Amino acid sequence: MTKKWVEWFHTHGYTSIAIDAKKNNDIKNVFSQLNRRRDAIKEARGDRIPNFDLKVMVVGMPNVGKSTLLNAIKGRKSAKVGNIPGITKNQQWIRVQNNLLFLDTPGILMPNRQNLEKMTLLQILHSMEDMEYDEADLALKAIKLLQEKYPGALKNRYTIDENSSELTVLEAIAKKRGALLSKGELDYYRAGAIVIDELRKGKLGRITLENPDALD
Repeated sequence: MTKKWVEWFHTHGYTSIAIDAKKNNDIKNVFSQLNRRRDAIKEARGDRIPNFDLKVMVVGMPNVGKSTLLNAIKGRKSAKVGNIPGITKNQQWIRVQNNLLFLDTPGILMPNRQNLEKMTLLQILHSMEDMEYDEADLALKAIKLLQEKYPGALKNRYTIDENSSELTVLEAIAKKRGALLSKGELDYYRAGAIVIDELRKGKLGRITLENPDALD
């Protein structure tokens, strides 16, 4: 799916690379791409600007890893990182290498709140800081998505039968993880929180929520 997205961006005229911010070689690839771009600009301008800083803006939705990427690029923790959407509140320039300047920015999001499917995906990603939601209800939607797009992910993680209704699957997960109330009743909220948290942390595998083939 990642390859599909890279191809989609290339088709629409964008240079695109897929990286893992935890892999040093991938970060080196980012530097290589940026330095090539800087050299191309320098060559196009001739001798007018023999030495200049390439300014790079890090832009994206809230809570998708911009600061984590920036930290990896810098080589040490220099920007705040957390699991709270919008933790980067102020713009800040950070110098990386001699001729590279990075601008870390707050998360940008202008969702169409009439599109319930898009809203659900943003909630699963925790990119909606101003939206309240029920953990159990959101988990049921996530379970349905995983059943359709990633069969086997729930079974492998929780050793359960995932070929049932979303509610039955959530109940099985609650039993497996001991999400119980005082009288032994199932704690749907806690079980839902477990599913959503582990999906966000990648414990259910590498999950892509949107397919470029489904775009208009």
